[in-house]
Amino acid sequence: MLPTKDVRSNDLDKSLNFDVTDQHNPLTRYSKISSTIVFIDSGVDDYQSLVDGTVPGTEVIVLESTQDGVEQITKALQGRTDISAIHIVSHGSPGCLYLGNSQLSLDTLNHYLPQLKTWSTTDSATSILLYGCNVATGDAGTEFLERLHQITGTEIAASANRTGNAALGGDWNLECCTGQIAVDSAFFPELMQVYQGVFAVSFSNANNFTVGNSPSAIATGDFDGDGDLDLVTANSDSDNVSVLLNNGGGSYTLSGNFGVGNLPVDIAVGDFNKDGNLDLVTADFGTPFVSSTDNTVSVLLGNGNGTFGSATQVNEGDIPLSVAVADFNGDTDLDIAVGRFSSPGIVSVFFGNGAGSFPVTNDLTSGVSGFSTSVGDFNNDGNLDIVTGSGSNEVSLLLGNGTTTFQPSISIPTGVSFAAPDAVGDFDNDGNLDLVIGSGSGAENDIAVLLGNGNGTFGSPIPFTTGGGSEVAVGDFNSDGNLDIAAASDDQVSLLLGNGAGGFTPSGQFDVGSNPSSITVGDFNGDGKPDIATANSGSNNVSVLLNTSSSSMFALGSTTQVGDFRNDTDYLVADVNGDGESDLVELWNNNNKFFAATWISNGSGGFNLGSNTEVGDFRNDTDYLVADVNGDGESDLVELWNNNNKFFAATWVSNGSGGFNLGSNTEVGDFRNDTDYLVTDVNGDGDSDLIELWNNNNNFFAATWISNGNGGFNLGSNTEVGDFRNDTDYLVTDVNGDGDSDLIELWNNNNNF
Repeated sequence: MLPTKDVRSNDLDKSLNFDVTDQHNPLTRYSKISSTIVFIDSGVDDYQSLVDGTVPGTEVIVLESTQDGVEQITKALQGRTDISAIHIVSHGSPGCLYLGNSQLSLDTLNHYLPQLKTWSTTDSATSILLYGCNVATGDAGTEFLERLHQITGTEIAASANRTGNAALGGDWNLECCTGQIAVDSAFFPELMQVYQGVFAVSFSNANNFTVGNSPSAIATGDFDGDGDLDLVTANSDSDNVSVLLNNGGGSYTLSGNFGVGNLPVDIAVGDFNKDGNLDLVTADFGTPFVSSTDNTVSVLLGNGNGTFGSATQVNEGDIPLSVAVADFNGDTDLDIAVGRFSSPGIVSVFFGNGAGSFPVTNDLTSGVSGFSTSVGDFNNDGNLDIVTGSGSNEVSLLLGNGTTTFQPSISIPTGVSFAAPDAVGDFDNDGNLDLVIGSGSGAENDIAVLLGNGNGTFGSPIPFTTGGGSEVAVGDFNSDGNLDIAAASDDQVSLLLGNGAGGFTPSGQFDVGSNPSSITVGDFNGDGKPDIATANSGSNNVSVLLNTSSSSMFALGSTTQVGDFRNDTDYLVADVNGDGESDLVELWNNNNKFFAATWISNGSGGFNLGSNTEVGDFRNDTDYLVADVNGDGESDLVELWNNNNKFFAATWVSNGSGGFNLGSNTEVGDFRNDTDYLVTDVNGDGDSDLIELWNNNNNFFAATWISNGNGGFNLGSNTEVGDFRNDTDYLVTDVNGDGDSDLIELWNNNNNF
């Protein structure tokens, strides 16, 4: 039994801790646990490791992300009289749990009153333990716990800070309780020590920056060339765009307001004249049904310093509602797609000439009004396609031909009123682009995800309730490698965390300005995490939410013994069997002989011993490189050593099963203390070659040794590649995309690289 601290009902600031007292007999310790059920929301990071980390005797139920989590828990507890402890693991925020596709919060407690009253499953006291981050924080958290306690008749324990990995700011203590609770931990202490996630995504309070009147759209770009993401809004009531320049830390200064056409409602960014400076384009709604000359598309060419030239009106016609930028005909010049409010529905594509003008236009019949326009390759043919929204529950897909023409439109049902295809991404990690559909009316709180099949068709719409959100953007907010959704509406942004299979779990709401009309995502403070910005038409400002989540890009895969400890052992990473998974090569000295043991990846983070091969005599100056000297896709070894002031390279060719056979032994240059060797394919034939680098009279020289495909090398060329400097380094890459490896020389010059 794991001892816990008792917490009294009048003492909400005390802590419920799971303290480990016996590290040596875990099975005995956990064998007493019974009548315990753990609900784990599938939206939390690496939920399977939590399932695997529960102690014996614990019943585990995983909540499906596409179903109501409260209903799932209620159904599982129905008719049960044997449960004394209910553990609920999910994302959380103050006074709120995110369960499946639903929220249990102060706002929904009354809605779920009949279900919650059934959660006390025994005549004796049942305890409910809530692991969601920050659930018990603040007044909202305290009130939520007390009301849940009153409704269920159970004692409640919950976390007032982050729950999970300590390195990410979390712990496994439940700091607040409504009464006396003494329960066993449902998880092994080893799991709590190595679990890599926390049960929350957090953002800073919104920083607000004033822009023009009624900003209706927002976009990002580096408009002054300083490397930081700036923001721009289209302001429908002041007929201009506002440019906000980033100071590098996510704070912004207004560069200026620049005039466009009448009532701009959307904006996009691109370099239309190829001068290296970003330009702008707006869709100007104008005065509807009065004059077509009032309905324009405005282009502003950037000066590269955060300012823009006067607007040029590209086209007059039916009312422009949305705009997107892409190269549709493959000529490397950016084009513009404009969705129009018209019948039967028109998308106008303006084809750029690379000089800032658009001499060719193609009006495409979409069949729907263009409330929103997005671009992607939805049938994997290498050509960009257009998807545009409508005033109904359908969107229209126009498949591109890679020219100035498109195929006839395809109507796709979405299940969302005033469907607006606001964002594109691969939400199920199958390599095909998917769609997330918001509500262009701004009146609904539901969105839908359409998973692409890779051939221009989509699966049935999957609806999600955001709790408020019709304008959407995507990003990986919790750094788990899966795309998430941010939805803006009702003065807040709602997050839905993706599970990588097309499912999403609500995970918090964050306040922004009044009536957010558009949302965008970018790294605004340079910390490598995606942040959020909204254009707020009701408060005439932009809200910036900086991502403060502590995150880990890696979860523990496996721990494997891969050899005995020796002071001279070294490890290399290679793919010795050509299966596309990285293996380990263990190198060590045994009786003055080098041996290589291969540890073959099992594909799940573990390794199995492949083979053990003698790969040369022991020498203090011997080095080993990984290469594919014969181009068969299997990693070989190149043994380099000094013999009578000459460098020799012996190749050990992989046999595909983890062993190596001696290929050839070649002299590859004179011995010098400052000589270095790089592995690359200098002639693009698929065989790894060597580049020998050394200093000669304060000049660097590079000699290439070309693989003969059988493990030997022949001298290719000898080239001076820069001046000698102590801090110079060389990298190998293909800088011009011709399939041949090039060199990049890096050095310090007056504290600049």
